[in-house]
Amino acid sequence: MPDNTPVATGTLIQYILAILTTAGLFAVIGFMLIYPIPASGHDAMLILIGALAGGWATILGYYFGTSLSSQAKNALITK
Repeated sequence: MPDNTPVATGTLIQYILAILTTAGLFAVIGFMLIYPIPASGHDAMLILIGALAGGWATILGYYFGTSLSSQAKNALITK
């Protein structure tokens, strides 16, 4: 049976994942600026950066977009 219990908002894991994604993105970009990428791993590195950048864009959209304020509004309405 599926558990319909709502997940707590603002949990520590959300912040940890956001920080790790941000740090990972900038670490990979910094790595690319310092070390030359061999031709054999060039495409894989670009895929990694694309995935991290997409995740980072989602994180920014959540924290600075309307999702966080909508979540706060919904929490206030349900009280």
